[in-house]
Amino acid sequence: MGKQETIDAALEYLRKGYNCSQAVMLAFKESTGLDDKTAALVSSSFGGGMGRTKGRCGALSASYMVLGMSGGYASPSEEEKKSALYKHVRELTKKEEDAFKVLNCNELLVNYPDGDEPRLLPGRKNICVKFVTATVGDLYDMLNNRTDDKRV
Repeated sequence: MGKQETIDAALEYLRKGYNCSQAVMLAFKESTGLDDKTAALVSSSFGGGMGRTKGRCGALSASYMVLGMSGGYASPSEEEKKSALYKHVRELTKKEEDAFKVLNCNELLVNYPDGDEPRLLPGRKNICVKFVTATVGDLYDMLNNRTDDKRV
């Protein structure tokens, strides 16, 4: 799947009612090797900024999971993999923070109110759609620019 198709898939999952974290995990299910049910279940508690606590956006949390599943480490002795993974997590975090200035659900909703702007997706705040779109696109680029043979 190409970048735009991956973004479109994530937005379609949002439209269907999945939370932001689930939308990202489901859009990258091929990269993670997860089936639909497992992808939705493993990411289900991260919506609403971690179970509606309005903490870190679930789209970003799911992106971290995708990075780990597609190129993380499984043993404490895999220091190189651990370092590479953490570097990717920091890069993605910085990219979204540079673009949106904040990463927590509550701050995103406060800093980017819909106002009179028409909804991009019915039942979804526009900032959620924009953040998912940006995060999925950036994650796609990151995964496809890797040099460790872990490409989507």
